[in-house]
Amino acid sequence: MARLQSAMRAALLVATAAALTTTTTPKQRLRSRLQPSQDKLLCDPATKEPLAVKAQYFNGVTKKTYQSPTATYGTRFGFVDLAEAKRPRTAREIADELREQIIGRTAAQRVQEDTFRNPFVSFLYERGWRDSFKRSGFPGADDEFAEVEALFGDALSGPGADVVLDMSCGTGLFTRRLAKAKHPDTRVVAADYSESMLVETKRRLDEADLSVELFRVDVAQLPFNSQSLSAVHAGAALHCWIQLETGLEEIRRVLKPGAPFFATTFLVGAMGTDSLPKAVRDRGYRFFTVDELEGLFTAAGFVDVVVRKEAPACAVITCAAPGAAPAAASSPSSSSTPSVADWRAACDSGVVSFYDFGVRM
Repeated sequence: MARLQSAMRAALLVATAAALTTTTTPKQRLRSRLQPSQDKLLCDPATKEPLAVKAQYFNGVTKKTYQSPTATYGTRFGFVDLAEAKRPRTAREIADELREQIIGRTAAQRVQEDTFRNPFVSFLYERGWRDSFKRSGFPGADDEFAEVEALFGDALSGPGADVVLDMSCGTGLFTRRLAKAKHPDTRVVAADYSESMLVETKRRLDEADLSVELFRVDVAQLPFNSQSLSAVHAGAALHCWIQLETGLEEIRRVLKPGAPFFATTFLVGAMGTDSLPKAVRDRGYRFFTVDELEGLFTAAGFVDVVVRKEAPACAVITCAAPGAAPAAASSPSSSSTPSVADWRAACDSGVVSFYDFGVRM
C-alpha cells in the first residue's frame, strides 16, 4: 500500500511539472502568434521569392506585413496590397511617378487602368453598370456562375486543400458566389488592381457575413507561387488588362496542371465598336474577335481552348493549364460505379445477374 501511494505521488509530481512547463502566459501566447510565418500560396510579385508574413500589434489592432528579401508589402482598407511595395519615396521619385501617370501613358492605358479605380464607378458597378453588359450578350451573373461552378467542379465544391482565385474581382459579384458554393476545405481568394473595387468588395462581403482574402495585384506580376491554384475566374476583365499577353501567361503559370480557367470579355461590336475604325477602337478598351482570343490563349500555353460567342458581342472562354489533372480518389459514388443502364444492358444480354453489380434501383 505504501509503495502504491509513493508511486501515485511520483506520478502526480510528474504531471504537475509537465503542466507547469507547458502552461504559457498571455504574453507568451501573443508572442507566438506574432512570430513570422510563411503562406505557401504567396510570393513576391517581382522576384517570385517567398514572402514572410509578420504581424505587429498596435493598440489592440494586429497589422500584417509581407516581406521578401527585396521588398515589403502591407495591408490597407481590408486588403493586402501586393501591387506596390512599401518604401519611402523622395520628392523626385514622387514627381516622376506623377509625370508618368499624366503624360507617360497612352489613351488606352488611361481608360483601361483608371476607369475602375474611380470610386464612383465602383459604386455604380452593381447598381446597373454590370447589368448593362447583357446588351452585349453577357448571360447574366447567375447563368455565368452556373457555368463556372460546372467547370470548376471539385476544385470548388469538393474536399481537398484547393485554392480558387477570382481575378479582377471588381465588387465581388462572383467572389460572393464562389464563397457560398465552396467546400469548407477550399480557400477562395479575390484580387483586383483597383483599390476602390476592393473596398467595395470588402463592404459587400461584410454585409453578406462572408470571409474572403482580398489582394491588390497586377495581373502581369501575380504574387502567387507557380502551380498553386486549382481554378481561376476572370469575369468581364480581359479588355481591361493593359499587358494582356503577359497576364494570360501569369494565369497559366499559377494554375496547377489541368486546372480550369473561365473568362468572359467583349467582342468587336460591343457598344457600337464595329462601326469604329480600329485606330479609334484601340484608344479605349481592347475588343476582340473569336479567332484573336483563340490565338491569345493558345499562345499563352493553355489547352482545350474554347471561345463561344454569345450574340451580339460577348465571348465566353474556357480552357485549362497544360498537363494532366491529378486523378481523383475513387469512391463508391464515382463515375466508375456501374449505372442502372449498365445493369439492364448486362442482364438483357444474359451475361450477368443484377447481384454482380450491387447497384440500387
